[in-house]
Amino acid sequence: MKKNIKYFMMAAVALLSMSACNNEMDEQQINTVKGEPVKFQMTTTRTSTGTDYTTTFVKGDAVGIFAFERNANGSDGNPAVTNAKYVLSADGTTWEPANPENAAYADPNIAFNYYAYYPYQEGASTPQSINMAVKLDQSTDVANYNTSDVLTAQNKSAEANSTTVPLNFKHAFALVQVNLEGDASDKDAIVTILNVFPEAALDLQYADGAKAAGEAKGVQSAVKMYSLPEINQIENADRFAFRAIVPAQNVSANTVLLEIQSKGKTYRFTYSEEVKYIAGASRIINVTLGNPPAKNTISFPASNMTVDTWGTTEGGNGSGSVEEVVETTTKLDLSGEIKAGMVLKELGTWSKNKLNEKEDYWFTRVDATTTVVSFDETETAIKGVNTEKRGAWGSTSFGYHCGTKVFERTKYELTFKVKSTITGNGVVGVGVRTSDDLKSFNISSLYKGLRNLAGINFTENELTTDNGWKTFSMTLDLSKASSTTNMTDQTAQDFLETTEDEVKGISIIFFNNLNNPQNNYNTFIKDIMFEKVMVQQ
Repeated sequence: MKKNIKYFMMAAVALLSMSACNNEMDEQQINTVKGEPVKFQMTTTRTSTGTDYTTTFVKGDAVGIFAFERNANGSDGNPAVTNAKYVLSADGTTWEPANPENAAYADPNIAFNYYAYYPYQEGASTPQSINMAVKLDQSTDVANYNTSDVLTAQNKSAEANSTTVPLNFKHAFALVQVNLEGDASDKDAIVTILNVFPEAALDLQYADGAKAAGEAKGVQSAVKMYSLPEINQIENADRFAFRAIVPAQNVSANTVLLEIQSKGKTYRFTYSEEVKYIAGASRIINVTLGNPPAKNTISFPASNMTVDTWGTTEGGNGSGSVEEVVETTTKLDLSGEIKAGMVLKELGTWSKNKLNEKEDYWFTRVDATTTVVSFDETETAIKGVNTEKRGAWGSTSFGYHCGTKVFERTKYELTFKVKSTITGNGVVGVGVRTSDDLKSFNISSLYKGLRNLAGINFTENELTTDNGWKTFSMTLDLSKASSTTNMTDQTAQDFLETTEDEVKGISIIFFNNLNNPQNNYNTFIKDIMFEKVMVQQ
């Protein structure tokens, strides 16, 4: 009997022990069971692509979310969720976790502080330093513009067991809008913001969530702007709007702000005051492009946008400047233009007609002692025929006037093929004139002296070499020019530094120069090339 009692007691203790273990396991299971998943309500918009400044998230957009247990004093405690990716569903109404194992769940006993950002960055491990960068080309794809609009949100008031958490997003970067108008403007213009830093790091735990982005950084870059498909509500029918997102930053006074390519011309704009791109605010820049260029203006009005998505900015009191940018010409190839049907513009003497128009054309000067100029089909070249006496650069010359291109104030090489029917010293004269036709550039590769006009010699043998054709090259220094017109050596004092205006076009001139009793002789010119001399590195 005693043994039975002993065994009974031992069994009871075992049962009690097993019951206690089961209770502990049940408690552990209860503690490891997650609560209801948290549903996030993204209550504010992101980027603007339409006629106003409000555009909602679209399907496929992804945000990153961090969550921390909230301490009694409201501060962040233990991390609960790290960079959870939430994607907007196809119906555009629900945000779904990309990975349920890394998602937010409610807890009946714990309140959480939530931090969110857009667009989602893979690999972000802390809410205090998330590197973000805008797209440098926001013009070709609206997605590049949209994803450049960095947003941040906080919720530090959600109660324990909250299964619905609103997130009110704010813009962390700045919106820049350029309003373009004037008769030289175009809806297809290319508008680029210059000299901006494209990167910044986010601190989602910053007390003011609207200023979560830190100092702009990276390499100063150019950002192409997005052209709105519709006219903005504050604009008229003759104004075109362009937008881009950039990190908040200040651009120093007198720095080039914008480059605009419109109707075949390029313009650059500066402003006399510091220009501020403010986090969460819009910067409006009004630009007028007009003909003549004196009509070009730039101004900074106060932003009148009161839409929640973007704050306002103050207007500027400074003055802007506009510079038309003209690309310099490094190569002028005229070989293909010497052909049947080419037109030579007949001009009078230099004293009557200057070669200074902003046009391109072949020309011949005509006076009483005429050199007859035409296209020769047999030689496929320009033919100059002396009918009376020697020619002269200012009265019986011929050649090409280029008034639509700008050249550099440096060395160029003039190369051409020339043929003559007569021998002699200085058979053909050649030179290159300034855009105003008042000076000739320095020929720096001939003789020992300084020249602005050169004479080409022919010997008896050269008339038969290569069927009479002679390839000739000369180097011209477009930084120096002289008004002296004879073909003898000049002094250095005769040559002055050229101005930028004097290289806004050139004229290449040829003339029959030989003073020979035979008079009537022919010269032929073809394969003319004018090319910048490239310095060997």
